[in-house]
Amino acid sequence: MMESTLKSIDYSSFYECRRIENIELYDGLYFIGASSFYSCTGIKEINIPKTVYHIGNNAFYGISGDISIDEENQYFSIEDSVLYNKDKTELIAPIKFLNYRFIVRDGVKVIKPEAFLNTRYTNIIIPDSVEEIGYNAFKNCTKLTTVKLSKNLKTLSSGLFENTNINNIELPNILEKIERVCFKGSSLVSIEIPDSVEEIEESAFYECKSLNSIKLPKNLKKLNDMLFRDCENLEKVILPEAIEKIASNVFSGCTSLSFNKKDGIKYIGTNNNPYFAMISLDDENRVENIVTDEETKVIASWFMYYQGYVKSFVLSNKIKIIPNHCFIGSKINKITLPENLIEIGEFAFAHCSSLKNIVIPSTVEYIGHKTFTECKNLSIYF
Repeated sequence: MMESTLKSIDYSSFYECRRIENIELYDGLYFIGASSFYSCTGIKEINIPKTVYHIGNNAFYGISGDISIDEENQYFSIEDSVLYNKDKTELIAPIKFLNYRFIVRDGVKVIKPEAFLNTRYTNIIIPDSVEEIGYNAFKNCTKLTTVKLSKNLKTLSSGLFENTNINNIELPNILEKIERVCFKGSSLVSIEIPDSVEEIEESAFYECKSLNSIKLPKNLKKLNDMLFRDCENLEKVILPEAIEKIASNVFSGCTSLSFNKKDGIKYIGTNNNPYFAMISLDDENRVENIVTDEETKVIASWFMYYQGYVKSFVLSNKIKIIPNHCFIGSKINKITLPENLIEIGEFAFAHCSSLKNIVIPSTVEYIGHKTFTECKNLSIYF
C-alpha cells in the first residue's frame, strides 16, 4: 500500500512487476510517469486519485484488472476501457485489449504520443474529428494491417507507423508533412503521397523492404537523408520537377531500383527528363572524363565520395546547387562548374588533393563550411 505522502511515481517504477496484485493510490499523488505499471499483469484493481494531473505514456499498459478514476479528478476520464483527458477530446491510451478492431471515439481531436504502442490491434478507424496524432502512436503494432486516417491531418508524426504490418494506406488530401521514420520498417507495398505534401523528413521509408512503388508529390523540393534506404524491392522512382536537393544515402540498399545510365553516371528522371538527377557513378561503366547530360538539374550529396578513377568533370549549366560532400575526397584534377551556379555546400570539395584549378562563377551566392578544406594544390579564381 502506498503512503499518503507520495507525490510522484517516476517512469518505469514498477515496470513488469507481475506479482503485484493489490495497490492503492491516495490523494496527494499528482504524477504517474511513463510505463510506471507497465505489464503489471497481476494487478486486480487500481483507482487513480482525484489529485493526479499527469499520466505518462503506457503507464498502465498490459494491466488486465479494473482501472478507474476518481469522479472528482479534473484531468482524466475512462470510457470503454480507454483513457482520455477529462472532456474526451484527447485519447491517451486504450487500457485493455478488448477487440482486434479499434474505432476511435468521434469527437477526439488528438491521439497522444505512443497511445497504441506495442498493441495487438489489426484494424484502427480514426474519425475526421482527429487533427493530430502524436509520435510513435502505432509504433511496433506488428499485427496492424489497416488504418483509416482522418481527412483533417496535416502531419504524420515521427515513428507513427514504424514496424507495423500496413501494406497500403490512403493519405489525407490536406497532408503537408511526413516526419522522420514515419513508415520505417513497415510492410508498405505502394503509396501515393498527395501533392499537398511539401516535406518528407529523413528515413521516412527506411527499411520498407516490401515497398515496390511510390508517387511523390509534385511540390517536393528535397529528398532527405536515407529516405528510401534499404527499400530493397523498390523498382522505380519518378522525381517531381520541383526537386532541388538529394541528400545522402537516399537510395542506398535499393538493390532492385532501375537507373537511367549514361556516360558513366546513374540518373533518376522525371516524367519528361530521364537525366534529371545524378545519383551516383556507374562503376560497371567507368569513364575517366565525364560530361553530364545537358538537361541534368540536380546532383546528389556524396556523389563522388572518395572516388579514384574520374579525372575530369563538366557539370550541366542547369545545375544550380552542388550539395554537401558532393566530391569529397575524390581524385578529380579538373572540374567545370555551371554558369548559373548559386550554392556550393559544405565539404563539397574537401580533401580533393588532386584538384588544381577551379573557377567560381559570379552567380554563386553561398560557399559552405570547409568547402575546399585540405585541397592543398588548389588555386581558386573568382
